[in-house]
Amino acid sequence: MRTKTITNGLHLGIFLLCTVLITGCASTQGHWQKTQKSDTIWAYEEFLTKHPESEFTDEAKRRIEKLTWERAKNTNTIEAYRKFLMEYPQSEFVAEANAGIEKLEEREEFDNNLRATTNIVQLEQLLKEYPNEYEKIIPRLERTILEEMRFRGIGKRFVIKPFIVQNYSLARSATISTAV
Repeated sequence: MRTKTITNGLHLGIFLLCTVLITGCASTQGHWQKTQKSDTIWAYEEFLTKHPESEFTDEAKRRIEKLTWERAKNTNTIEAYRKFLMEYPQSEFVAEANAGIEKLEEREEFDNNLRATTNIVQLEQLLKEYPNEYEKIIPRLERTILEEMRFRGIGKRFVIKPFIVQNYSLARSATISTAV
């Protein structure tokens, strides 16, 4: 009788252990599926908090990194890219983040140069340095020409000749020279 009780107790223990494991796995699996459906940084972080050692831990971390990258890319600011690089210095997106920073710094440099430019010659030079920015430079150049004409009076005329942007078709841009 005593061995039967021990055997029954052992079977009951094994049954309870299996039930707990199955329920735990089902719970983890269910939570993972809900997390994937949400597909947000917050959902994956919550999943990792509740299931730090699950079979989905690595995938959850990868999704957090990818979603963080997408947020930085969509924000498209130097600060967002730098924050991403601080959090994920070994990421597969490091080169892209650095390229984004470089592009934004170039844009910032161009904008500063455009703001600082005060005459036609400087605008012509800016047009040569930044041929892809002619849509921003030309209106400024046109305004500067008109201001110069008003300042100098009708005695001076301006000649505008087409400027072919290197490796591009004829652009709306132009070089300006003063006719004597």
